[in-house]
Amino acid sequence: MHPALRNEDILREIFSHFYVQGDKLSNRRSLALSARACRSFSEHAPDTLWREPPSILPILKISFVQVNMPDGQQQYFLQGLVPQDELTRFCTYTRRVRYLNYVALHHENIAPSVFPLLSQLAGGSPLFPSLRLINWEQPDSFETALSAFLSPSLQALSVAISYTKQIGVEGPAIEILICNFVIQAPSLELLTIQNIRTSALLRQNLVHFKRLRSLTITAPLTAPQVTDALTQLENLNDLTITLEGSEVEPSDTPHASFHCLQQLYIHRGTASGILHILQAAGSSIRLDTVSVECFPLTTESSSVFRKALQCISSTPSLHTICFQGTSSTRFPADTCFVDIFHPLLNNHFLKRVTLTFFYLSDPAFKFTDNDLTEMARAWPRLVDFEIFPGITDVIPSISIASLYELAYHCPELERISILHPFTPITTETLMTVPTLTHQLRRLEIEDLWDGTLADRLRCAYFVDRIFPNLFELFSDTDWEGPKLSELILKFQSIRRAQMAVNP
Repeated sequence: MHPALRNEDILREIFSHFYVQGDKLSNRRSLALSARACRSFSEHAPDTLWREPPSILPILKISFVQVNMPDGQQQYFLQGLVPQDELTRFCTYTRRVRYLNYVALHHENIAPSVFPLLSQLAGGSPLFPSLRLINWEQPDSFETALSAFLSPSLQALSVAISYTKQIGVEGPAIEILICNFVIQAPSLELLTIQNIRTSALLRQNLVHFKRLRSLTITAPLTAPQVTDALTQLENLNDLTITLEGSEVEPSDTPHASFHCLQQLYIHRGTASGILHILQAAGSSIRLDTVSVECFPLTTESSSVFRKALQCISSTPSLHTICFQGTSSTRFPADTCFVDIFHPLLNNHFLKRVTLTFFYLSDPAFKFTDNDLTEMARAWPRLVDFEIFPGITDVIPSISIASLYELAYHCPELERISILHPFTPITTETLMTVPTLTHQLRRLEIEDLWDGTLADRLRCAYFVDRIFPNLFELFSDTDWEGPKLSELILKFQSIRRAQMAVNP
C-alpha cells in the first residue's frame, strides 16, 4: 500500500470527490471509483507527479523538517541532524525527477550549501539519478551546488551566470566541473554555457562529448578557437556562438568540418571570422539554417563577406538564411542592396530569407526594383521573405509595382515583410498587371513615400489584384489619411461581396 493511503483524510477526500448526493447508486459507484483511484497510487502516479516539478523547494519542504528559514536570515538552510527516514523519503522523490527546467536557488532563497550537504549524506551518489535535463542559473559561484545535481543520465545541461552579472565573467571552477563531468555523463547531447568565458581547458574537453548534438556558448570566442575545439564532434547538429571582433588570417584554415551541422547561429564577429566558420560548415550536406546577427559590415570587409557567402551558395540543403547587420561606413557610389548578398543568388533552394540592416545612412547605398527582381527570380521556392534595408533620409528608388515580381516568380510565398517606403505605381503600369490567384497570407510594408489619395487607391487596387487572399495586413505610415492596408482590405471586402452575389 502506498504511504498516502494510510492517511484517513486523503481517503475521505478521494471518496468525496466521486460522491454524488441524491444518487441511489452513489455509494457503490463512489466506492468503485475510489478503489480505482487508490490503485493508481502505484509507481506511475508518483512518477508523473514528480517528473517535471516547476520548483525545487517543495521537494525539500515535503521531505525535511529541518529545512527552514531562521530568524534574521533570508535563505532556507538545513539545520540539525537529518534522520535517515527523511533522507530516504527525499531520495524517493528525487529519483523520479526527469526535468528541471529552471533551477535558480537564489530566486527560491535556498542556501547553496543545502544540496552539497545532502549529497554528502547520501554517500556522494547523485541526488537526481534519473535527471535528463537541467537549466541552472545563479548570479555568482555555484559549482559545488550544481555538482550535487549532475547525473550520468543527464542529456541536456544549461548553466548560466544570470543577466545581473557582466557577460563573459571568469568561471574556472565551473569549467573544471564540466570537464570532470565528461567522464560522468557520456550521453550528454545538449550543452549551453551562458555568460561564462571559456578557457582552453574547457574547449579541449568539449571533444569528449561524443554524442553532443547541440552546443551554445554566448561568451565571445575567436573563430579558430571554435573550429579547433569542435574538430571531433561529428554528431553536432546545432551550433550557436558569439565571435570576437578579431580578424582571421587567410592562411588560418579551419581544422574542423561540420559534416552533420543543420543549424548555425553566429552573433557578431568579423567578415574573416564568419568566412572561417562557414568554410567548416559549408561541407555539411544537412545544413538547413544559417543566421548571422549584429554583424558590423564595412566597405573593406564586404568583399570578404561575399567570399564567406560563396561557401554556402551552392548548398542544396540550405533553406533558411538570416542576416542582421549594422553599418556606419560609406559604400562606393551606386552600391545596390543585392550586391552585398550576390553569392546567395546562386542558391535556388532558399525558402526563408531575412536580410536586414541597421544604422545605414549612406546616399550611395540603394534598394531598387532590380534588387527585388533579382531576388525573386533567384529564389522561386520562397515561403517567407523579410527585407529591411535600413536606409534613412534617402528618397526611395523602389516602386510598389516590384511586388509583382515576387507574386509571379515565388508562388509558394506565405509572408512578405518589406519595411522600406515605396513609390506609387503608375496608371500605365497598373493596366498591364494581370489578376493573380496567389495564396500570400501576410503582407507587411511601410506604405508609400509620398502620394495623394488617388495614388494610394491605385496601389491598394494593385496589391489586391496580385495578392487576393491576404489574411493579415500591416502598413506603417505617418500620413493622416487612410493607411494603405485599410484601403487594400476595403478592396478585398468589395471583391468578396461581389463574388458572393455572382459566384
